[in-house]
Amino acid sequence: MRQLHLIPCACNCGVLILDRDDNGRPHRYIHGHNHAGRRFAPGERSGPRHHNWKGDKVGSVALHQWIRTYLPIPAFCEICKTVPPPLHLANVTGVYNREFNNWKYLCAKCHFHFDLESHKHFIHSKRGPDRKRRKAFHRLDDCKRILTKRILEAVSAKGELD
Repeated sequence: MRQLHLIPCACNCGVLILDRDDNGRPHRYIHGHNHAGRRFAPGERSGPRHHNWKGDKVGSVALHQWIRTYLPIPAFCEICKTVPPPLHLANVTGVYNREFNNWKYLCAKCHFHFDLESHKHFIHSKRGPDRKRRKAFHRLDDCKRILTKRILEAVSAKGELD
């Protein structure tokens, strides 16, 4: 049986490593270290300093991933303030870039209603979404009309009481 020998990493980071791997090949460095120490400092090759950085010309999936990484997730939906995570990341301005002001974390219900409100012209056009979404949009309009009517009735009733 082979005896294990621990040696310090040759980059002087102070970490002890095995002198040989499972196949008997000698080791001098931890994977990722070299004679100058660590290969790259943390964050040295991230963001705009990376050679493949695309800025705002990135695709929507990668942009969502970047926003999720750097924009902290709130404790509740940013519209209704009641639903805890998991939350959808929604673009609220229609401008797809890396500005945090253009993004909000919404619950599924608020995200659906927000998209219905922001795409009214699309839903009423002939090339709009399928029939179910049109029906959902009209149900939302009906709910708004009923709520507005109830609020006006409550205000007028309160005015009569005074």
